[in-house]
Amino acid sequence: MEQHDRQNAPTSDDANPNEPDVEESTSPLSSSTYANHSLLIQTWLNLLTAREQRRFLEDHCYLLDEHSETILYALLDQAIGDVVQTKRQREALLLWQDARSRGGTAEAVREAFINLHGGFVLDVPPWLEEVDQRLNVLRQARSPEQSAVARAELLQEALQKIQGDTTYPPELQAILRRGLADAWRRHPGAERSKAIEMALSLYTEVSLVYTLTRYPYQYAQLQKNMGIIYFERIAGERRENQEQAILCFHEALRVWTRETFPFEYADMQSGLGNIYTQRITGERRENLELAITHYHQASHILTFDNVLPSSYAGLHNNLGNAYAQRIAGERRENLELAIAHYHETLRVLDT
Repeated sequence: MEQHDRQNAPTSDDANPNEPDVEESTSPLSSSTYANHSLLIQTWLNLLTAREQRRFLEDHCYLLDEHSETILYALLDQAIGDVVQTKRQREALLLWQDARSRGGTAEAVREAFINLHGGFVLDVPPWLEEVDQRLNVLRQARSPEQSAVARAELLQEALQKIQGDTTYPPELQAILRRGLADAWRRHPGAERSKAIEMALSLYTEVSLVYTLTRYPYQYAQLQKNMGIIYFERIAGERRENQEQAILCFHEALRVWTRETFPFEYADMQSGLGNIYTQRITGERRENLELAITHYHQASHILTFDNVLPSSYAGLHNNLGNAYAQRIAGERRENLELAIAHYHETLRVLDT
């Protein structure tokens, strides 16, 4: 599809009362055109599904201009203090920036949405859209472990149905395989070692599609998943699996920087801390120091006010354990630090 001509962008004389509070001096647009931009951005953000949002932005590529960026930054500023809205507005801004950096065309919008949301954001036939809806219901109604069997059956059936059919894009097939890998990893009825190897094989197939250069966010997500798989892996040498997990998490951090994806960055730092507390390679003293460093990197992002209580408690419990086991430093001081972090864990129970 060709890029829309920005000169054809619609205008309106009616100001939107819900438009973000942005000074008109920051934009050469007329007040009516600026108000219309704000209205369209709000309309885009309020669409219920990522698929609908993709279609809308593909049809309004002229919104990929500097004026929309100003509006999106203003919305992000207004969301400060609301964790959910801040995450939503940040993702919208990053998606918009990605689409613009890819060329600002409808195809660029499509690729940017795949990068952030995966292949299910594409147009799919009704039967596959129903699969997507059923998967969402399973995720919301049950824990990942409780829904694993149903998800595995649903995804396996879908993959068999589209196998060999080139009308289904590789990005869509890849997201189905990634979902199936996650279901196998959590499958309660499968033999644990075989299930993990099955998941690892599926992730390897997905890596051929979600590459660092084309889909960096999906690449980082895949590296995180593979890191978890290697950390949990039963087959092979435990030492080698741990080192591979560390490499995967560091690969994810090539994309998930603190500045761009702070919460994903914190998640990887916490994961690295978990590995180093159990690491076989290297000296125990050094590994514990590395674990503490990674946990502290995560704690700078995952504060009491901006994450789920369970995540905050888990992080500080891990820090308490690391300090309790610490070899470097004074034993008295380490125990006091451990106690302080355990008290932070208890803050969750007191609220």
